[in-house]
Amino acid sequence: MTAIEFEHAPGRGDLRFTDDRSAFDVYVEFTSNSGTRGFIGIEVKYHEGLGDRPAPHRPRYDEVAAAMGSFKLGACELLRVKPLQQIWRDHLLAGSLLLERRSDFGEGLFVFLYPEQNDRCARAVALYRRCLTDTSTFRAWTLDEVVGVLRDLQTGAWLEAFADRYMGFARSGFDRARSVATLRRSGPGFGASTTPPADEVAGGSPWGEDEELQRSR
Repeated sequence: MTAIEFEHAPGRGDLRFTDDRSAFDVYVEFTSNSGTRGFIGIEVKYHEGLGDRPAPHRPRYDEVAAAMGSFKLGACELLRVKPLQQIWRDHLLAGSLLLERRSDFGEGLFVFLYPEQNDRCARAVALYRRCLTDTSTFRAWTLDEVVGVLRDLQTGAWLEAFADRYMGFARSGFDRARSVATLRRSGPGFGASTTPPADEVAGGSPWGEDEELQRSR
């Protein structure tokens, strides 16, 4: 590893990249064993459900997507809206950095990092993968997987404190959220509505993956 940055953008509003203000939460540069210069751009989610209003579409997104050659024909309409647009924009940012010759990167990828208990992020990742023809520049890791790898490599109080702080809180928080959602759907006997919570249905239901992708073609 040769560098690490937080909230890093190679060029905000720069047409060489995505012509917007997208940034990686964590950005790592490295030199591989073969001497190749590379990077990893990471977007970190915790409790978020990717339900924010999509940013205005920019023509540069389509240009970068075409140059990357990683996306299925007909998938762009689905990628332009929630819950996929933010994942797509960060992936495009990584792709534009690889495409920019002056960056001199021989390899690079975008990582979407989230707790495995975050069902909405997990479903979005599954749907996003269905939009890809080439996954070489995209990875989805869970916090649990990352902590597991770290535990294989080393031990220390800091690692357990990290796991307790982020993974323990995530489990209890998501378990409580699931319990509330179950009660809301349980019917009149519990004094609750059978209608799913508004925040779960906002923006439509993207989870019928094959059907939704078919509609976008």
